[in-house]
Amino acid sequence: MLRVTLRAQHNLAIRQTELEMIPAARDNGLGILAWSPLASGFLTGKYDPDQPRSADTRAGQGDPLYDYPSSNYEHDDATWSAVDAIRQASKEVDATPAQVALSWVINRPGVVAAIVGADTSHSCTPALPRPTCTSTSTPWTG
Repeated sequence: MLRVTLRAQHNLAIRQTELEMIPAARDNGLGILAWSPLASGFLTGKYDPDQPRSADTRAGQGDPLYDYPSSNYEHDDATWSAVDAIRQASKEVDATPAQVALSWVINRPGVVAAIVGADTSHSCTPALPRPTCTSTSTPWTG
């Protein structure tokens, strides 16, 4: 059997792929390889909307490579709504926000894997241990 995937940006802040791309991929037997499941670190809970970004993070480095995607997340209300929901759910299931965000992505219909782009192994550690978090009162459905 030939296995083919569609690489798509998909996370709790960027869900436009659910409208057409994911249904089309599933209808055609393609798996979804989700990239940026942690929204450039925003869904890890390490950023707050009214606080400056730390210089030791990608969003705070001032590097043009990271400024564009970071500013897209930073200035989008959907990002902060997702961050709030993830923080709440992480408390309910005793997991980190990164674990909740990653669990949501990899448990979506059609998603076969997620590409996490951590810049250090320390950044990756909070997301790895519990990829199957569940909550009875998830604020995001669908």
